[in-house]
Amino acid sequence: MRRNPAEGEAVAGREGRRPGLVDALRSYVRTNEFLALALIAILLVGASMRLTGVNWDEQTHLHPDERFLTDVETKLAWPKSIAEYFDEARSPLNPHNQGVGMFVYGTLPIFIVKAVGTLLDQGSYWQIHLVGRVVSALYDLGVVALVFFLGRRLYGRWVGLLASFLMACTVLAIQHSHFFTVETFTTLLVTLAFYFTIR
Repeated sequence: MRRNPAEGEAVAGREGRRPGLVDALRSYVRTNEFLALALIAILLVGASMRLTGVNWDEQTHLHPDERFLTDVETKLAWPKSIAEYFDEARSPLNPHNQGVGMFVYGTLPIFIVKAVGTLLDQGSYWQIHLVGRVVSALYDLGVVALVFFLGRRLYGRWVGLLASFLMACTVLAIQHSHFFTVETFTTLLVTLAFYFTIR
């Protein structure tokens, strides 16, 4: 059976192009541009799961720690001066000066949420916990990004991407991102400490 010369040239052309395309794809996935796009995609996946259903309890304040922090947030006020802030006996940002007998969560997380709520004019009891949940989700997205850099530093870019993706899809992390609590803030600081510890 005789082969049409034109068909032979077309097949040869396709076969000749395939290795070039594969090589181009292999070269591209090694670039920093691909790495950045892959990490952005992972962060978008993580954000979609952490920022969906922020008002999941429909203002019923079901989480006890979150309800307590929300109550504390609404009692705090900004000091009139730096001197007033550093005077722990009268600082309006000190929970103990606002009738809170016991406060063990640390003040930096609630100060950050207080600042964001003030900037957005969302500081009431029925608003500030939603601000806190979004901030909590952003902390955890920071953890997702740090896990990538930590994995890359230890074992290479592919391990970093895989670890970051797994962290983005971790159910417990997604759950805590929906609470105005200090877990994600603490996890972010611990992960950051690991990153700077490992060389």
